[in-house]
Amino acid sequence: MALYIILIFLRVGRGMKIMKKKVFATTVAASLVLGSFAGLPLSSNGLLEKAGISVAYASADTIPGQVQVIENYLWDDAEKQSVINARTKLSGLYQDASETDGSGHYPRISEVWQVIQAKLDNTPDKTNFASLTESNLVKLLSDLGLFLTTNPQKLTDSLNDPTNRETLRELVALGGGDTTQFEVQTAVDFSKALESQLKTQLKDIDLTGMLSFTTDNEQLKTMVKNAIKNTIDNDNKLGLVFRNLNISKDALTAVAQKLLDYADPKHEAVKSIGLAMLRSETVLVETTGSTTNTKNYQLKTFDKVMPAGFFSWTSSNPNVSVAYNSNSGYVVASLISGNTAVTTFEGAINVPTITTSMNGKKLYKSPQAVTLYIPSNGGSSDPTPPSGGGGGGGGGAVTSSPLDTAQKDLSDIKGQIEKASNVDKAKLIEQAAAKVADALAKASVIDVKSNVVVANGKAELKLDTTAMINQIKDLAAKAQSLIDGLKAVAGKDVPVVKPVLKLNLGDISVKAVDIPLSASILKAAADSGLSQIALNVGGVGIAISPSAFNGDTKLSVSKQESTVATSATQLPIASEVYEFNMTVNGQQVSSFSTPVQLSLPVSNPAQFDKELLTLAKIENGGLIFYGGEYNAATGQVEGNRTGFSSYTVVENKVEFDDTASVKAWAGRQIQVAAAKGILEGREAKLFVPNESVTRAEFAKMLVNTFGILDAQAVENFGDVSDADWFKPYVATAVKYGLVNGRSEGVFDPNGKITRAEMATMAARALSAFKDAKPVADVNGSLKDFKDVAAINDTLKSGVALSAAQGIVVGEEGGQFNPDSNSTRAQAAVVIYRLLNK
Repeated sequence: MALYIILIFLRVGRGMKIMKKKVFATTVAASLVLGSFAGLPLSSNGLLEKAGISVAYASADTIPGQVQVIENYLWDDAEKQSVINARTKLSGLYQDASETDGSGHYPRISEVWQVIQAKLDNTPDKTNFASLTESNLVKLLSDLGLFLTTNPQKLTDSLNDPTNRETLRELVALGGGDTTQFEVQTAVDFSKALESQLKTQLKDIDLTGMLSFTTDNEQLKTMVKNAIKNTIDNDNKLGLVFRNLNISKDALTAVAQKLLDYADPKHEAVKSIGLAMLRSETVLVETTGSTTNTKNYQLKTFDKVMPAGFFSWTSSNPNVSVAYNSNSGYVVASLISGNTAVTTFEGAINVPTITTSMNGKKLYKSPQAVTLYIPSNGGSSDPTPPSGGGGGGGGGAVTSSPLDTAQKDLSDIKGQIEKASNVDKAKLIEQAAAKVADALAKASVIDVKSNVVVANGKAELKLDTTAMINQIKDLAAKAQSLIDGLKAVAGKDVPVVKPVLKLNLGDISVKAVDIPLSASILKAAADSGLSQIALNVGGVGIAISPSAFNGDTKLSVSKQESTVATSATQLPIASEVYEFNMTVNGQQVSSFSTPVQLSLPVSNPAQFDKELLTLAKIENGGLIFYGGEYNAATGQVEGNRTGFSSYTVVENKVEFDDTASVKAWAGRQIQVAAAKGILEGREAKLFVPNESVTRAEFAKMLVNTFGILDAQAVENFGDVSDADWFKPYVATAVKYGLVNGRSEGVFDPNGKITRAEMATMAARALSAFKDAKPVADVNGSLKDFKDVAAINDTLKSGVALSAAQGIVVGEEGGQFNPDSNSTRAQAAVVIYRLLNK
C-alpha cells in the first residue's frame, strides 16, 4: 500500500509536481528487491521519471514519445506482454465485481481499509472526507495500472482525475498531515528512506544472493516489512500520516502483496520491470590496459562493479571475441581477424550455482557500436581509446570511428522516421540526438600522456601546437557534418550540447604539473565552437572556456600535504588538497570573470553523505565553501570557481536549531544548501525558515548555486551602490540575465521576493546553465493553477518553465499564489531542486 500511495502521491495531491533529479544511485540488490516486490522503483528517479513524467502538469503535449522509455529496456516480446497484462489487470480492479465480497467490500485492501474506516468512524465531521471511500481508494490504486500506458492522453486523464486527487488529499488530512505543505519532496524523502532501509539490510549480499530473491518470496517480504516499519517509525512527514492512521507494517505489506498477486500472480511483470531497471543503469566501462585492438571492460550496475564472470558474452562481429578473463577480472574484447572491425556486445546472466528465472536474461546490450583496429603505422597498439589522436606531440588525424558510426546510425534512423507515427518520430529523433551527443563526446577525447615530460620533480605537458590545431579543426569539421546530418534526419534544428575538447594527461608520479595552452590553441578551440577544454591529470579535472583567455595560458596543479586541510578544519576531509594557479602571458591571474570548473576526486565516497560533499577553499587558516556536486560516474566533486587557490573536498553537515517546523518538507534542502555555502543562517544556529527572502538575497543564492560570482560585473540600478554587500551578486545576476529591475533603473534589493519572481529567476537560471528550453504552450503548462490570471504577463513564461521543470509547485486548492512572498525555507527548496537538475 505504501509503495502504491507514494507513486500516486507524487502527482494527485494539491497539484504536486514530479521533479527530475539526477540518477539516484543505489545497490543492485536494493533495485532487485524493489523491482521484485512492487515492480515499481521508489526513488524520485523511478518509473514515473523513466516514463518521462517529469513535468509539473500531466499534459499529452509534453510526454508523447517519452512514456515508453522504460519499455525500451524490455527486450523481448514476453517481457513486454507481461507488463501489458499486469497493467491491464490492475487498471480494472475497481470495476471487477468478483473482487468484492457480499457486503461490497474489497478483501484485497481490507487490512488497510479497516484501519481507515475505524478512524473515519471516530471523526466528528465526516463531511470533510466524503471522497475517502473504499471504492475510491481501490480506484486510486487501480489507476496505477495506467502508469505504464503507451497512450499519453489516457495517462494524463488518470493523473488529473479529480476523484484521485481528492481521495489522496483527504487521506493525508485524516492522518493529521498538513495538506498545504505536502510536496513531492515529502514523498521522495519517504521513499528514499524506505530504499535506504532496504539497502542497509542488503549491503553485504552478492549477486547470487540477489538473484535468489526471485524465488525466496518469504525472505523478501520479511525484509520489506522491516524496512517499512523502520521508515514509518522514523521522523518523516509521510510516515507520521501512516502512524497517525495506525496502519502497521504488516497491513501495508499484506495489501501491497495482495494487489500484486491480483495484477501479476506469477510476478512475471515485476521481474520484467526490475530487469528493465537494471538494464537501464548497466554499463560497460572501459578500464586500464586497453589498446586499439583489445579493450578491457568492467560491468557496472548502479555504479557497482558486477562479477562479469557470471555472464555469458557475445559479439555481433565474428572478427571480435569477447569473454570474461578470470585472471584480470575484466571483460576483454579482442580483434582476432582483419585490421579493423565494428561490433556490439551482449551480456546474459549465467549463474550456474543457483536456480533463478534470471538465468539467460540479457542484462547488457551495447548502446552503440565499438571499433577495434590495428594502427596503420604497423607499430604497437596505442593504449588509448580510438576516439582521439595522441602521440607524436599531439599530432595525427582524429580517429573518426565514433563519428562514422553515428553517421551510419543517423542513416538507419532516418529510414525508420519516414515510416513512424508522430509519437515514434519524436522518440527516434531523441535517440538520434543522443547518439550524436555520445559520438561527439567520445571523438573529442585526445590522449596526451605521451606528451607529458617529467624533469626536476615537476611534470609539464608539451604539445605540438600546429598538430593540435589541426586536430581541433578536423574534429570541428566532422562534428559539424554530424550535426548537419542530425538536422537532415529530424527535418529541423535539434539542440546538441557543444563538444568539449578533453585532454587526458594520465596519472603522474610527481606532485606538480604545468599545463601550457598557447593562445593559438585557445583561439582555434573557440573558433571551432568548443565550449570547453577539459584537462584531466591523475583524476583531477580543470575545464576552461577557450574564449575566456586571450593569451598564452599556463595552468598549474600541485598536490599539498594533508595537514593543510586538517589544520584548517575538523570537518571530515574527502579528498587530497590541491593548489591551482594560472598565468596568462606570464602574469599571475588570481580571479577571472568566466568560471573554471574544478573536479576533485573523492577518496572513499561510500563513507560520506554525498549530497553534503562540498568544494572548500583553504584561506587564512580556515575554509570557505563553494558548492560543488558529487558525480557518481567519475567519483569527483565538480564545482565552478572564479578564482584559484588551494582546494579540498569536505563533508559539511550544518545544523540549525529552528527548522523543526519545516523539517518534513524543507529540512534536507536547507541542510544541503547550507552545506554548500549557498545560504546561511541569519544568526548563530538560527535559519529563521519562515521569514521572507529579499530580491538581493535570492540573487546571491542563485549566483552561489552555480558558482558564477564575478566581482567585476556591472549593473545600472540606482538603488544598488558599490558599498552594498549584495552589489557583486546583483551585478553577476544581471550579467547572466537572471534578474531584471522592478522598474526602470530600480532593482529594489531589499524588497521581498514573490513566488512568481522567484520562479522566473529560477527559470532564467535553468535556461542559462541547464540548457532548458522555453515552454512552447505557456498557458497549457499553467492551466492547473486556478489563479493563473493573477500571474503577471511578463512572468508567465518563467513560471511556466519552472513549473514544467518541477522547480515550483502549486499550493492549497490548486492556487499558485504568484504575489505571495516566498519564505527562506521555500527558497531553499527551490535551490535544492536547481542543484538536482
